[in-house]
Amino acid sequence: MSFEKSTPLYLSCKFFLFSFSFVLVGLVQANTSYVVLGHLKGVIQNQVIMSQLFKKIDSLNPDYIFVLGDSSLNKKEIFSLFYSKFQEKIFFSPGNSEMDDSNLKSYQKNVGYLNKIVESDDVRFILLNSLDSIENIKKFIKRAVKDNPVKTQVLLTHHRIWDDTLTSELPYQHDKSYYFKELYPLLSGRVKVIFSGNSKRQYFGDYRVMTSKQNVNNIYWVDQVGDISGYSIGAGDGVPKLGFVYVENIGDRLVVEPQHIYIDNINPIPISKISPDINSIKPASEGVISENNKFSIMEAFRKKISYKKALFFGLLIGAILGFFLRTLLIKKGQDGEY
Repeated sequence: MSFEKSTPLYLSCKFFLFSFSFVLVGLVQANTSYVVLGHLKGVIQNQVIMSQLFKKIDSLNPDYIFVLGDSSLNKKEIFSLFYSKFQEKIFFSPGNSEMDDSNLKSYQKNVGYLNKIVESDDVRFILLNSLDSIENIKKFIKRAVKDNPVKTQVLLTHHRIWDDTLTSELPYQHDKSYYFKELYPLLSGRVKVIFSGNSKRQYFGDYRVMTSKQNVNNIYWVDQVGDISGYSIGAGDGVPKLGFVYVENIGDRLVVEPQHIYIDNINPIPISKISPDINSIKPASEGVISENNKFSIMEAFRKKISYKKALFFGLLIGAILGFFLRTLLIKKGQDGEY
């Protein structure tokens, strides 16, 4: 059967084929995928670990890679290591460890920017310098963040900007120098998620004994403030596990997958490597709890403090007791009691 191009049947078929092709392209269009890392400075000079990390990232084949500070990016050779491997698909945000003499001049010379906007077909990535002053940050966010966005808007930065428990007095110091209440009205309803590359060590330790609770297995954790999810993805020491996340934007959903390379390759973590909580009690052996298997308060206290601290507190307590005893003896002498 043949029909003229101007007939209604021909035009209807043409419209149907065009519409079907448009829908098909939308269905087969790849969702944006990306890897987010941070705080790599503990392993950045280890060629074996970095080689494993790059191989792992290659196996995931992300569209983009984001390194969110504390990764020695102020050093030319380190920046070149990343860029020579991943070229145009890798982007950066500075951390406090990238500063030289309280500035980011070397970092900016290497990377070429402090703030940046990167766009895919379905995601608007906003890279923010969280070390800056609140005034400059607000100016950038007002320009970078869109109202009523068609694309998913993702903010990538170094500090946990939604966490007000760690702040510095001034910009370009160790932590952020502002409270989240100053930024939340500019982000709520617009930005779906924030990724922070700061170290997990302020909250979770690895093998090294720290004031934070040990959690070697932590890869990332997430907080929520209103309609914004804040993901902490920064590594700790990088040993025994170097963690990061692989993210896919699927429609209006983000799928965040934990990823890591395991240096020791022993699961679970050996008991000999565990630093027990001060309130921890050793599990019973074969159902019998012996007195030797319990942590006494003094034993837990000794585990908690170092020898130097114990010596200091001992001398301090001794000095205080000596002072009171001397005062008491003098008073008794004045009262004629001896």
